[in-house]
Amino acid sequence: MEKTKSEREEEHKANWLQEHLPCELKTLRHAYRRLKQKGLDYLDWNAFLAAFGVSAGNLAAFLTNSERGNSFKATDFVQNFRSRKDALASTFEKLKPTMFHLGKSRPSEADNKFNLTDADAVYEWIEQEMSKFIAQLPAKGLWRKDRATLESEIQTLGYVKNLPVQTASSADPVVVSRFYDPSTGLED
Repeated sequence: MEKTKSEREEEHKANWLQEHLPCELKTLRHAYRRLKQKGLDYLDWNAFLAAFGVSAGNLAAFLTNSERGNSFKATDFVQNFRSRKDALASTFEKLKPTMFHLGKSRPSEADNKFNLTDADAVYEWIEQEMSKFIAQLPAKGLWRKDRATLESEIQTLGYVKNLPVQTASSADPVVVSRFYDPSTGLED
């Protein structure tokens, strides 16, 4: 029996909630962690800041229901859910000229650029608001916490050696068949 339009839409929403939203949160978490890492080359730091800014902007738009067009909003999953940026609104506004536009009004003074202190506040806000959103999901099994958790936070016996180049975005790492156990030096 063929699925109805409504059933296909619900399936699409479930797939989006299981893959794309956790992946965006995971990307934000990874970029934020790397921004805090000492000794990064300045170009790497800039790249992580850009990744953080894009993910933060996407997640904030989702949580505040300010997405436009063909994008999901938090209310598509949790009726009447809406986060408010309140005191952070001006901090989020700093993302636009710093990361989303290569326009004439890009700030040149360090005090006007989106910086690590701003990232700290935005990161904390997104983590709090995502926790509220996840707690209110009517179907708890739809959220894939594992896909939003950084691999370094997951206990594993070994780690993957010589990962191939990732060719597309994903909530899951590239899968390879050879693992290296650092305690024994053996591959399996």
